[in-house]
Amino acid sequence: METVDTAVHAANYAFFFSNSGMVAVSLLIAAGVCISLSVNILRHEKVSFRSKKTL
Repeated sequence: METVDTAVHAANYAFFFSNSGMVAVSLLIAAGVCISLSVNILRHEKVSFRSKKTL
């Protein structure tokens, strides 16, 4: 079992270091998606708060 874990760790290590550019781009895209979703949620909350305030 330990040899399997070691092989998996070695494969992950090799993948991330051989494709570090692709991994970095994927992380940047994921961060951008999270930020845009957060901004949309905050805008929606702000609008709904304003509409409740005027009523």
